[in-house]
Amino acid sequence: MRVTVNDSFTAATAVSGPFRAEGVAPSVSITTPGPRSAATAGGPTLLVGEGTDDSGRTLGGRSLTWFAGERRLGRGATLRASLPAGRVRLRLVARDRQGRTSTAQRSVQVQPVPLEIQRLDAPATVPRPARTLTVAINTSTASRLRIGGRTFRVGPPLRRVTAPLPRRPASGLLRVPLRVTADGPAQPPITRDLLIYRR
Repeated sequence: MRVTVNDSFTAATAVSGPFRAEGVAPSVSITTPGPRSAATAGGPTLLVGEGTDDSGRTLGGRSLTWFAGERRLGRGATLRASLPAGRVRLRLVARDRQGRTSTAQRSVQVQPVPLEIQRLDAPATVPRPARTLTVAINTSTASRLRIGGRTFRVGPPLRRVTAPLPRRPASGLLRVPLRVTADGPAQPPITRDLLIYRR
């Protein structure tokens, strides 16, 4: 490095001895989602970040890696990822050509998928000797179905389950209660009564 000092009349120059500049780790930031943003679990959430190395070169592609907690989501300056419900700690790790890394972090509140029964099929009548009932059901998110004293795992795929029928009355209108409870963060359960006629 050479330094020249000039006082308008004379000048002096000094030259340093050889030295090595190690450089610094890259700079990195998360731009989307913002600090107060909320996302919904199950759907794609847009993640946007940026990084530069110590020479001002923009980093992208495999140089930027996204994480949700310890789970790797993918790479690149822009990514669409599915996040779990709850408070998620996003991390964006930038790596330069020398292997130096920096990390940006942001906490995001991810709302659960609202619990809904999307389809519920049950017979309107059953023969008098019937002791069980087959129901087809699917829900908007992974859930537990309680019916006839039994519990079944249900979710977005349509599933058929077989549950015991009440023994009384021997004929006439049967009331079969069911309850659906979402997995994950607490949501109000869904309760319904199936009305089925026993011939």
